[in-house]
Amino acid sequence: FVRSTQSTSLQISAQDTRGPATVAIAQGFLQATSLSDVSPQPDSETAREGRVVLSYQGSLLQEIELQLAPENIGIHQATVWVGGAPVRFRQVTWP
Repeated sequence: FVRSTQSTSLQISAQDTRGPATVAIAQGFLQATSLSDVSPQPDSETAREGRVVLSYQGSLLQEIELQLAPENIGIHQATVWVGGAPVRFRQVTWP
C-alpha cells in the first residue's frame, strides 16, 4: 500500500548471476507510477517487448532499489523479471 502523494522504494533482491545481468519492469506498471531513480545505476536501459530493461555488465548485485512516485490511484498489477524469472505483485495506491 502506498500513498499517491509520497514516493516509495521497491527493493529487488536476487541471487548472483554470471555474466551480464538484467532486471526488467513491465511498462504497464510504469504507466501508473514513475521511476525516478535506480540504485545502483544500470549500465544501460532499453525498452523492449512491453518492458523497461535495466542491464548490468557484471554479475547481478544482491539488491537493487527503485525509487517510485505513484501517479494513479487504484490497484496496479506489476511484473518484475530478474534474470528472466518473473515476479508478480499488486500495488495499491491510496489518495
